[in-house]
This record gives sequence, C-alpha cells and structure tokens, in this order.
Amino acid sequence: MAMGSYFLGSEVKIPVTVQVNGVPLVGVVPTIDKIILPNGASATGFPVSMQPTHSGSSTYFYSWKPNSIGDYIVLINIQYQGTTYTTIENFTVNDNVLKIATKNIPRAVAS
Repeated sequence: MAMGSYFLGSEVKIPVTVQVNGVPLVGVVPTIDKIILPNGASATGFPVSMQPTHSGSSTYFYSWKPNSIGDYIVLINIQYQGTTYTTIENFTVNDNVLKIATKNIPRAVAS
C-alpha cells in the first residue's frame, strides 16, 4: 500500500496494523526489517522495533527522516506463532522546490 509523498526534510510516519483474520493481534511487535533507498541500497540502523500508537492497540508506527528525494520501499516483518510475515510499504520524497510551487496538494481522506 502506498503511503503517499513527502517533502525533503519531512518526518515520515510508517504505519502498520497487525491482524489475524481481521481481528487485531495485540502484543505482537512488528519490526522495520529494512528501508530500501532510491539508489537501491539499504538504509543503516535496521531492523528496529515499531512503536504502538497507544496502549492495547494493534496499530504500530515508526518515524523516520529520509535524506534524499526519490522512491523508498519499506519491508516490515511480523513474527506470529513461529512464522515471519512480511508486508511492504512505499513512499516518495519530493524536492522542497515543489512545496513552494504547490501549496495545496489534494489527498484522499476518510470522511
């Protein structure tokens, strides 16, 4: 699932929800296994555990600040009953020049 686009210098909050058959699975902490940079290399400092959004939730996040423009791929691992499951997220980082030229970028929001 695509997370959208961000401007260079912005903090990206990477989310994931842990569910089994649509039921929240509390207590399983996902990890960011790796972040693949626009040049194809892996960012350093991974794997790292994600943080819960609030106590008792099965939704987690990790905040990260990319340092170059381009497309990023995030691999998130979840360990459940001895098996590792992987989910993929992606996002794009744009140059700040676009930020000045486009003040209001349309985004879909839940009503």
